[in-house]
Amino acid sequence: MPFRLWFQAPRRVLVLFVTITLVPAAALGWLGWRTLEQNRALDHQREVEGLELMADRISAVLDRALADLQGRLDSPAASLPENTILVSAGPKDLEATPPGRLVYYPVAPAGTESPSARFAAADELELRRKDMTGVIALLRKEIENRDPSVRAAALLRLGRIEKKLGHPEAALAAYSELAKLGEVRVEGLPAEMAAREARCRLYEQAGRVKELAREAAALDAGLRQGRWRIARATWQFHLEEAARWMSGPAPAPVDGNQLALAAAAEWVYQRWQVDRDSSGHQFLTLED
Repeated sequence: MPFRLWFQAPRRVLVLFVTITLVPAAALGWLGWRTLEQNRALDHQREVEGLELMADRISAVLDRALADLQGRLDSPAASLPENTILVSAGPKDLEATPPGRLVYYPVAPAGTESPSARFAAADELELRRKDMTGVIALLRKEIENRDPSVRAAALLRLGRIEKKLGHPEAALAAYSELAKLGEVRVEGLPAEMAAREARCRLYEQAGRVKELAREAAALDAGLRQGRWRIARATWQFHLEEAARWMSGPAPAPVDGNQLALAAAAEWVYQRWQVDRDSSGHQFLTLED
């Protein structure tokens, strides 16, 4: 036998050596993978348990807060916490306490508006006879009426006619008087809000950019402050119109807490409409 063959291992010995080496390595790798999976499962379980514990603590805090709030509601003289409202619904109206915390309402208050039939004679003079002097005299007479809804309707019509005749200052004077009537409803809007919108449209038509931007900013501020009791669609439309009229950089988004509070009031009211006897606690995610 050649000398070099003495140092060559037999083929069977080599195969056996490789087999003995690979089997423990594979077993060790499998055990390592299993250990890693078990550790991941254990970490996940601990995370879930931690979240459950945190949720229990949060729930306990909220329960105490709700109990405290219920106690305040039972005492008429007590004040409500920040970002909290009391919604009181009646057969014809909806109240939110304290005022100004809702940027929009689940429904607009019904209010009392002057019937359109009352101004049939004014419409006849304006539209058919084209007697603008006569219609203005008739509307000025209605402005003296003791009923605020009649005065509001007459002032809005007078402003529109003066604007049509090319008398912007007279129209603005009528809108200024209309704004003083505050929450009196006219054509579905509070009188003050209707006056601000009418002024914006007059300034827009006349190309009075600076005055338009100033009036639109006041309208935008009133909408963000919950100044007027209007429904969501009306609020959203006029907010977009105010932004268009300001014609500058896009206004900052409305505060998310305000939107969530208004959405929550809307949800409560809709549920109450379906079931007047519903009660209890409900946690909601609204406006993110």
